[in-house]
Amino acid sequence: MIVAFTTLSGIAASEWLISGYELDIASFITLNVLTFLIFLVIAGYCFFISSSFNDEK
Repeated sequence: MIVAFTTLSGIAASEWLISGYELDIASFITLNVLTFLIFLVIAGYCFFISSSFNDEK
């Protein structure tokens, strides 16, 4: 949901605030999706490491 809000806000802001420049919307959406996927990978690594080194048994 955060990624969708950020993407829509970025597209709206580029249309509203920046004149004389056209945003490549497909590349912008791809960038946001890939950033979200990298976030998920890092979160997965953190969860895996946290679960692996759990001393409370």
